[in-house]
Amino acid sequence: MLKRLAFVFLFVVPSVGLAQTAGQVMFVGFNADGNDGFSFVTLVDLANATNIRFNDNEWNGSPIGGGGAFNAGEGSMTWNNNTGNVIFAGTVITVTNSATTPATTVGTISAGTIALDPGNEVLYMFIGTDASTPTTFLSAIANDTFANGSITNTGLTAGTNAISITGDEDVMVYTGSINCTSTIANCTTAIATATSWTTQDTGADDSVNGFPDFPADVPCNFFGAAFGVVTYYSRNATSGGAWDSNTSWTTNSDGTGGPLAAGVWPRRHDRVVILSGHTITVNATNDNKSCGVAPDDLPYSNVGAFTSSNIDMFYHTGDISISGTLTITGIEMMIEGFTRVLAGGTFTLGSTLVNVGYLQADATSTFTMLDDLALTGNSVTIINTTSTSADDLLIDFTDATLCGTGVTNLLNGAGSQITYTNGASVNQICSTFTITCTGPGCSGFPVAGSGTPTTGNTGPGGVGVSQNNRIWLRADRGTFTDAGTTPATNLSAVRQWNDQSGNGNNALQNTLANRPIFRTGQDNGLPALEFTGDLFIDPPSLGISGAGGFSYFVVFRDTQTGLGALTDGSGHFILDRTTATNPLVSLKPITGSFYGFQKRTDGGGGLGGVLSSTSINTNMKWIEMERRRGVTYGLFYNGILQNTIADADGDLTPPIPRIGRHATTANGGLRGFLHEFFVYSSTINNAQRIIINNYVAAKYGLAIAANDLYTMDDPGNGNFDFDVAGVGQAADNSNHLNARGSGIVGIRVQSPTSLSSNEFLLWGHNNGLLVGSVGDVDGIIIQERLSRIWRVSETGDVGPVAVSFDVSGLGGSPLGPNLRLLIDRDGDGFADNDVTPIGGGTFSGNIVTFIDVNLQNGDRFTLGNTNLSNPLPIELISFTARPRESEIQLDWSTASELNNDFFTVERSRDAEQWEEVRIVQGAGTKSVRTDYQTTDDFPYPGVSYYRLKQTDFDGQFSFSQVRRVEMSAFEFIKVYPNPSSGVFNIATGLELQPENVRIYDIMGREIPARVERVGSITRVQPENIASGIYILRVSKGLLQESVRIVID
Repeated sequence: MLKRLAFVFLFVVPSVGLAQTAGQVMFVGFNADGNDGFSFVTLVDLANATNIRFNDNEWNGSPIGGGGAFNAGEGSMTWNNNTGNVIFAGTVITVTNSATTPATTVGTISAGTIALDPGNEVLYMFIGTDASTPTTFLSAIANDTFANGSITNTGLTAGTNAISITGDEDVMVYTGSINCTSTIANCTTAIATATSWTTQDTGADDSVNGFPDFPADVPCNFFGAAFGVVTYYSRNATSGGAWDSNTSWTTNSDGTGGPLAAGVWPRRHDRVVILSGHTITVNATNDNKSCGVAPDDLPYSNVGAFTSSNIDMFYHTGDISISGTLTITGIEMMIEGFTRVLAGGTFTLGSTLVNVGYLQADATSTFTMLDDLALTGNSVTIINTTSTSADDLLIDFTDATLCGTGVTNLLNGAGSQITYTNGASVNQICSTFTITCTGPGCSGFPVAGSGTPTTGNTGPGGVGVSQNNRIWLRADRGTFTDAGTTPATNLSAVRQWNDQSGNGNNALQNTLANRPIFRTGQDNGLPALEFTGDLFIDPPSLGISGAGGFSYFVVFRDTQTGLGALTDGSGHFILDRTTATNPLVSLKPITGSFYGFQKRTDGGGGLGGVLSSTSINTNMKWIEMERRRGVTYGLFYNGILQNTIADADGDLTPPIPRIGRHATTANGGLRGFLHEFFVYSSTINNAQRIIINNYVAAKYGLAIAANDLYTMDDPGNGNFDFDVAGVGQAADNSNHLNARGSGIVGIRVQSPTSLSSNEFLLWGHNNGLLVGSVGDVDGIIIQERLSRIWRVSETGDVGPVAVSFDVSGLGGSPLGPNLRLLIDRDGDGFADNDVTPIGGGTFSGNIVTFIDVNLQNGDRFTLGNTNLSNPLPIELISFTARPRESEIQLDWSTASELNNDFFTVERSRDAEQWEEVRIVQGAGTKSVRTDYQTTDDFPYPGVSYYRLKQTDFDGQFSFSQVRRVEMSAFEFIKVYPNPSSGVFNIATGLELQPENVRIYDIMGREIPARVERVGSITRVQPENIASGIYILRVSKGLLQESVRIVID
């Protein structure tokens, strides 16, 4: 990460020192069967000549130097680093044959043996003057708790820096994560957690009796940002060389200097830059100081199995930037960081490449492999060049995407294919990308993708996509008084509430008397749906399996409550189900003045639930109801976990929800206001919860008691409250890496393995218009920018990110090469370019993405344009439509215009089918306000809709927002021309029939006339009529109108 890297550069390599603190060296393997032995990992660098002692005699529990000592009768030994070099953090050292002739994978063993007991054994590790005299305990491990060997007065704690296993286990192996992403202390705790170990205890030799075996299944190494991230550059003096050579690298960005100290070269998590003209070669899976890893062994549920996924590969999680050449020979490679092949760079592989990170190949780069290209996990692959694969393209699971403007050419003829595994499909390949085939027997090629580029998760706060965010109802979008045509207005009854998750799970209420009321100006000025006890609205089934977990969120304000119990159907239900089925996922006020999450299984068992600890109140709030299948049910109030109960239930299939009332009890519902309701089909992680909580709090002006990370919603920071989303990693190492939310900006963490605990980046905007503005730019490099501005809150340093804008709805005609990411860091606007505008944005469909962006806390950013001949949209600052006598008056104003040819005023009866009303010439290019006015002389009666279509000189066009107008049919009748030579047109908006129109002379005698419908008007032609004054009368329903007409 950039800020952290700047610190690391000063030291060149991680600091070297003697381990002197408990937990800095930890056991990771134990074998009391066959040839006894144990393994340990150092989480700090160990200097040459470091001694570490081991003893399996019991400690007597007294303090060191105060009578503390080991009992006698068992064994001890000393391990020594006599390699002549530093042993780097993350190295796993294994001792075998400890009872007879001890041997070690690194260093040497001296002074003794240890025969490990398969029952009631404790093994201690420490620094000391000899193998029986400790000065600092490092760790301890027990195969049947520490009851037989005390850790009292050792400075060790079980579960923190000592491992306590129960059951007299013979073989014990740590099988948790080996990626130390945050701090050494957190990594130590993870290793000390008993549930992170796998054990075996049979009558056979369990060291070779199937998983876990010893030492075969012991982790080969640990890696991660906790050990420090170093950036290595290929070295000028050697033009690169072998990856695993200290002579190939320097830490100077221009390639000067070096060689590095013996044994120093990039580790798995380090950042690598291969400079132009240099070549780096990898030919072994452990060239980055870590043993090979198979995709099947990654701790991800959306990776594998697929062809070659069981093969150990050269696995790199740090960033790789290639301006020169990176060659992989004789092995497969797997990448998880941000890998970029820059223009002119070459990335060549002699076998398969698996991407589980972010891979971009720029135009004019070379990207080839002699076997498969496999895309899996949450990977993003952008190829803007012609790449080649000698065999297949493989896409695994549903999250990986392949985009860009390039081509992948498969070279194996009839043997080449595109393989989709584990639910993957062609929809994950963007429509801008093409796969071709070369060689005899190619069939079915070329293949063009059918997907749309994405800029991140589009759920609340940027958490979730349609697959797991099953429904998202929000009162500020998608509320209608009918079946999805007429937007709700203040105090109108809501018939349909449209789902924003992308699943189409729209909520309906067909009974007028039970429809909730749309109310504007509620919490933080936002609309809400009002419920009065017997009003409710029902989505369809959410399609969530009963065999897993879920997370429900309800954002509401209750004004009056009726109480019930967790075991009955009484009370004012905020959420229930539509029919009296067994399964329950309900929210209601409970006797004792608490909120209750009521649950019951598919089989009718487990009736009960979880209570809040916060009392019922009339404040705005949000409640989360969570099920962690087989673990707990939990209730969160305003983001804080209040209570849990154990989950020993069977299947609980969430029922069809009823929002606002009990399933069957009249008036058994919410009295109050509901803003949002959204549901996930799995349990969200803590990082995602933190982001969602900040989204809700910012939007509704609420306080968060913990992890209030987004501060740009505060008035003093500008009230950037809108479309808040975020990425980051929580204290428990759960993370969320790719987010967009409901806005047009998406941000993705480029180097997930470099994230540390409690590092977050959140952003929101000021609700400025998505139109171009020529103000607040330098006018030399940047000619215009979007009026909308985003602002960032960063906690810690998430490192470089990719920032994407979805410009599909912006209009205008901006070109990718002209677009710049603008950042205002000093707070005085964008005109001074205090951060150099970032170019090089790549287009994929309608998505423009800027990579390697280092945003900082407080930054403002927006999208700029360098060329007014390809403008952003005009800056429309107002547009109104209102009745005026028998016409509709339309007024609009622009703050600036760029190449604006003309406006077209359009109208519609249903906001779907549009017709042209009038064309108004634009002002071309202007940087000052321009006001426009026109009228619709012949509007429709009743409700109609108006919009502006703005067209540039080059034919590009965009639309304004839609305006709704209601005009009574009694308000007008227009007859023209008048006077006339004999033919009149009648405009009323009504479809008149001949019997609805009569003409009379001044004596009251009817004059014969021919009446016909012509388009939207009625044409009247009197027969044999003399010049003079006449009365034209229109009669239809309640419309009775007379007009004086003149015949010339």
